Amino acid sequence: NNEPLGIAFNPYDPPSPVRVYVGHAELFANGGGPFAGPSDYSGAVSVLEGPDFIHGPSSTIISGLPVSNHDHAVNGMQFDNNGDLLIAVGGNTNAGIPSNKMGTLPESPLSAAILKAELSDPAFNGVITYEETVGGAPNMDQVFGDIVDVVPGTHVSVHASGLRNAFDIAFTTWGGLYATDNGPNSTFGPRSLDCATDGTEVGSADELDLIEYGNYYGHPNRNRGRYDARQCVYRTTSEPSVPHEFTQKIASLSSSSDGIMEYRATTFLGQMYGDLIVEKWNNPVKRFVLSSDHRTVTNIVQLEPNLSS
Repeated sequence: NNEPLGIAFNPYDPPSPVRVYVGHAELFANGGGPFAGPSDYSGAVSVLEGPDFIHGPSSTIISGLPVSNHDHAVNGMQFDNNGDLLIAVGGNTNAGIPSNKMGTLPESPLSAAILKAELSDPAFNGVITYEETVGGAPNMDQVFGDIVDVVPGTHVSVHASGLRNAFDIAFTTWGGLYATDNGPNSTFGPRSLDCATDGTEVGSADELDLIEYGNYYGHPNRNRGRYDARQCVYRTTSEPSVPHEFTQKIASLSSSSDGIMEYRATTFLGQMYGDLIVEKWNNPVKRFVLSSDHRTVTNIVQLEPNLSS
């Protein structure tokens, strides 16, 4: 369970010893395809303290997070201005329906979402357990993730939903949250049309999203759709936003666009201050210039690598 995809630093922590928050999981735990047997909720967040940064039994502060039987897991993390931890957790499906290429697991209560862990609460409880909706029997097997609920008492909840695989997030100086979301692959599974109807296979570009509390960004999760029907419906990248129903991307990204950060330096006469820098795998990064209200992209500039000798 030692494959990390996200790290963060809490601005409210004391300067010493240095504390590093690490999101980690077991990727491809059941082989990455069809399998027989149980599947653990192996996703976790642990705190490592300097100078040795040893991971011990008491280091894990959040456990029981979902992890796909593929490569979607506990991704980028950021602290907000309240000292609470925002966590990007990937989905288990391509577009809402379990499929062999994605590892056959269904979506579960905390998958395919940006979560908030209220670490600012002195009584914080990050031990996540699950129980069956009908009957209340404990069930910690992801194979049955579509029929369970989170047992009350934890301080980890869904902040925003409908993110297939938000690989990274950026919490900005103005208090906004942005995510890079990996779109579905055309041969990796069908889309969910509603809470009971499967559609055809679907593929789409990656997205840059402005993440706001309670919004749905288009990747279905039928577990949560039992209580919120909008989360059963796959939304394309060409559909307009519908208030209180669906929030469209603010920019399209080519695959695989993953890392994101806010440029905070005043170099270049401050011309890049507040811009978003997005990293595409094995390609030059791009600069996304935002409007004055930070809600739209006004320009995209590729930052060429410096090849001078």
